[in-house]
Amino acid sequence: GKLIDWKLQVAVTACKEEFIWTRRNDPFSPDFFPRYGHTSVTIGKSIFLIGGYAGRKKSPQDSMLRYDYDDDVWIRLQSNSQNLRRSTSAGRASSLTPWGVVTFGGMNVDNDGSIQEDGVWRYNVIDGVWSSVDVLNANNIPSQFEAEKRPMPRYLGASAFLDLKDKSRALITDGAAFGSTIIIQFGGDSETHFLRDMWSLTLNGMKTDKMAAEQHDNFCEWRTKGNALNQWLSSCGHRQLNETSNDDPSENAMCSWEDVIMMAWCAREYQSFVFPT
Repeated sequence: GKLIDWKLQVAVTACKEEFIWTRRNDPFSPDFFPRYGHTSVTIGKSIFLIGGYAGRKKSPQDSMLRYDYDDDVWIRLQSNSQNLRRSTSAGRASSLTPWGVVTFGGMNVDNDGSIQEDGVWRYNVIDGVWSSVDVLNANNIPSQFEAEKRPMPRYLGASAFLDLKDKSRALITDGAAFGSTIIIQFGGDSETHFLRDMWSLTLNGMKTDKMAAEQHDNFCEWRTKGNALNQWLSSCGHRQLNETSNDDPSENAMCSWEDVIMMAWCAREYQSFVFPT
């Protein structure tokens, strides 16, 4: 046969935006109380939920759970977030960056009351050490805010890590020139009033991207295979043994928040979060 003629008809309809809520499974554990002031860190399709306060008595919670999106299940982890409270101030606005966790502000609570902070700290994932960062005062303050050379003490602010060089490209592989990486800080609670000021913190003098990438690869390569991976799978990556998710986590290895931060950093899943109150 011979094709003499043909026609192609295309029906085009406008896309309709549709946002849909879906109820997911609630945490199953009877000792996992409703709470606030907790924090979460994501790795892949899993969310690690840490700390917080429960009830009117504001009882501190030391539990850690992991929610796996694909399976729609919560996993109890053998953990204790007390180390998290000891190592950092509550409510610190934090960003996980190629150079570790950079935090600002927070609130120290002791027997004498609470103290708001205005310092910048960095957590070195490789060494597992917190260190204070010297920060220069701002030099472009408008006249009406002349007294403000840096953000005032606060907690529960919001932060975001930005690559101004090319936001469409991977931060660590394609790189960012000095002065083109910043952390945005907005608002928070000064304990006397709420804040709405906006600041940017420029990360000058950090290691070049090539050096940072080499350090990252050397540190992380062996942690994603062999015995190190098995250790992760028996602790933070523990899978429940049954559909009801009632298996006892006490038989598993301890999962610390440092382990979660380290794995998120190794996966280059840079994100912002607030340390639990």
